[in-house]
Amino acid sequence: MADGDGQATLAALRSALADDPGHVSSLTLMAQLAHASGSLETACSLMQRAAQHDPENAKTLYTCGALLLALDRLDEAEPPLKEAVRLDGQLAEAAVALGNLSRARGLWSDAAGWYEQALRVRPSLSEVETNLGAVKLSQGEQDAAIRHHRNAIDLKPDFDLAHHNLLLSLHYSDAIPAVDVFDAHRRWGIAAETAITPLSLMATADDPDHPIRLGFVSPDFNNHPVSQFFLSYLLGRKGGVGSVTLYSASAKKDQITKALMENCDTFRQVEKLTDADLAKTVRDDRIDILVDLSGHTAGTRIKAFAFQPAPVQATWIGYPDTTGLSRVGYRLTDDVADPAGEADGLATETLIRLPGGFLCYHPSDDAPDVMEKPVDGRPVTFASFNNLSKVTADAVALWAEILSRVPDSRLMIKARSLNDDPTCDRLLNRFVGLGIAPDRIDIRRHTVGMAAHYGTFNDVDIALDTFPYNGTTTTCDALWMGVPVVSLLGDRHAGRVSASFLKRLDLDDWIAASPKNYVDIAVSAASNRDGLSVLQRSLRARMAASSLVDCESFAKNIDAAFRTMWRMACTD
Repeated sequence: MADGDGQATLAALRSALADDPGHVSSLTLMAQLAHASGSLETACSLMQRAAQHDPENAKTLYTCGALLLALDRLDEAEPPLKEAVRLDGQLAEAAVALGNLSRARGLWSDAAGWYEQALRVRPSLSEVETNLGAVKLSQGEQDAAIRHHRNAIDLKPDFDLAHHNLLLSLHYSDAIPAVDVFDAHRRWGIAAETAITPLSLMATADDPDHPIRLGFVSPDFNNHPVSQFFLSYLLGRKGGVGSVTLYSASAKKDQITKALMENCDTFRQVEKLTDADLAKTVRDDRIDILVDLSGHTAGTRIKAFAFQPAPVQATWIGYPDTTGLSRVGYRLTDDVADPAGEADGLATETLIRLPGGFLCYHPSDDAPDVMEKPVDGRPVTFASFNNLSKVTADAVALWAEILSRVPDSRLMIKARSLNDDPTCDRLLNRFVGLGIAPDRIDIRRHTVGMAAHYGTFNDVDIALDTFPYNGTTTTCDALWMGVPVVSLLGDRHAGRVSASFLKRLDLDDWIAASPKNYVDIAVSAASNRDGLSVLQRSLRARMAASSLVDCESFAKNIDAAFRTMWRMACTD
């Protein structure tokens, strides 16, 4: 095996196992060969046999559990991994695997505990530090998340995942000024572009009027908010400015993927390509304008843009901020999310402000009708359906103040992270500490299917937006289901997205200029049940008649922006 002679190794191992079918070393080596050849199922089966014959060997049990985990066989993976930790408390790999398993189940507190145990044994595990940061963010512990991502970078300065995780996490904290967030992105961009030499281009910007070859890169071409907004653009195009190629950086496929594939010209699976090879693929496709749809979110391929594989590059939808790359020339936004002036100084890109807004909502066909909410006989119900990562201590404090000022009112909080009982308990304790009885907080766990998700809004009167990072899809979902949204206007894009939506519906009086104003708007709306009911009944029709769901006009505006970018490139 050391000599690289796979055939001779296999023959020797088969001979050994013929003599002794339970020979653990031979089974383990055979599993290594199978794994190296891509036969994960075979490798797992062999390691299960090895574990049966050597149940006191922690490393054997760990390897068996790790392979089961890789096959997504979570229930089978847990016992051997836990036994491995029991047998050898210093086996950090087993604790890490249990952390990954718990994270896959959405058991954030268990995941954090296992990651912390692994770091106590081996503090140098940079990947575990950033994984722990991601878990803390999911639990709504924004500052802890940032701290762990920074620890990971200190341990491994060139750790791309930790850098992306840190940049994303900065948007959830209300303690970091916008200019500091921008500086962090710019520093990352300078480092990335210093290390990467741009490619020699195949496409050239010389004909301002030729059909533009558009390329879009995303790991989220599936049932994800980014694709739900992006689909509005594809569905609204009537020929458009040219062809569309989608570069999917994820193997996940579903009905949204199918819809995207049916409405583009070319769909490429690129999840296995390196950033350099992805860039070469884009270059060889002679893409004119390449658009990033993920920024620094999970699965990003933003470093491929540092190779400058297309003459014009832009970013849109998937990230509430600058990429930090000077080689990405444009960012699509609007004049509410990014007002002219200060916002321009917080981006390495040129901001293109789209008339009618930078996003277009595509409501699900599964959305039920809006039910008329009773004016009398039911307490006012406020709600937040945003990810817990967006729920800051300051937001909880304002929500508690609203509940205090509206007697008998309730607050419904629905988030996937609340499937984790300790995380749920911590959130409830925050409200109790602010004088709110726990029975006034209605915790809703994750629901399966869009119909159930939308239907929950029929139990809600007023949605309370998060800050400094607003809701996006959740804001649109609430409005579509006849639930007005109170939003606090922030000083950066992430905190102004809901305002962009509300202004397009002439709901400016639901946009708060200060925390006090935020509370006052909510309390005033709750005290005028008749007026609230009239607004609730009219919201869907108002939204349906607005630019917020007019995908054809939206697509025209997007394509006009692309044509402008291309013409500018041709005149440079």
